[in-house]
Amino acid sequence: MFDGTDLSLVYGNQEEHSISQKQEQPKIQQVQAPPDVEYIPNEDMYATEKPQQRQVYRDPSFFDKLGDVKIEVLKLVVFALIILLAIAFDKAIFYYIKTYIDENILSWYQEFFLRFAYPISVLVIIWFIKASW
Repeated sequence: MFDGTDLSLVYGNQEEHSISQKQEQPKIQQVQAPPDVEYIPNEDMYATEKPQQRQVYRDPSFFDKLGDVKIEVLKLVVFALIILLAIAFDKAIFYYIKTYIDENILSWYQEFFLRFAYPISVLVIIWFIKASW
């Protein structure tokens, strides 16, 4: 019924078990180790001083400076065009709001809220654009 380890190996007859293990161990063949080779480390590996590299300072050339300035000038031009576009939209919207107010009969409150809605809508659009970044 029990196919496991014999309990006498665990509780008793330990001397017989160690003797039987010694007899069952196969003989190990001894192999000669290769002869020691003298280790000669590379002198560069233990060098304490690193070779010094000369750093040559060079002023940026005319074309390097021109390229840097060209990019900055291009950014300023694009910014100026964006401002010009905003002014053009402002003039157009102002014109259409003015003609709408002149052609329609509006009360003082309606005219005030219509004129006040334009700057508020611009602020809301700027807010949404800034929030999306």
